[in-house]
Amino acid sequence: EKHSTLEILPSAFNSAKTFDKKHPDLSGDYSAEVYKILAKLADFGMEYFNSEKSVGDDTIKILNDRGITCSNESESTQRNGDCKKERTFRDYQGNDKIMMQHIKINTGSVKIRIHFIFCDDKIQIGHCGEHLSTSSD
Repeated sequence: EKHSTLEILPSAFNSAKTFDKKHPDLSGDYSAEVYKILAKLADFGMEYFNSEKSVGDDTIKILNDRGITCSNESESTQRNGDCKKERTFRDYQGNDKIMMQHIKINTGSVKIRIHFIFCDDKIQIGHCGEHLSTSSD
């Protein structure tokens, strides 16, 4: 029997710590919202991986339908070398993972992003903090 695992990479912990230091007044609200979203993502992963389905192009739509606001990066951001590098995260096995899918959490004027990728039977989280730069910045 398969199970879902949220694998939170060191880069995600680091980006969350950086966010907390930059926005200490938002720390509590941010943490509660992130926890709620990650719990929903874990629930989705458990269902999904246990159903023997493959993760396809419908992932974003399914997550949005479940109340997790997310999207892929724009084509121009995906093609931009600096943006691609900023969205490349090293997993625990030393492999670089490019994470263009991201969850959006907006707390007032602050934009929080959680970048993730479906990998085998787990969902890896590579970034959990400030909005990353885009090709239009």
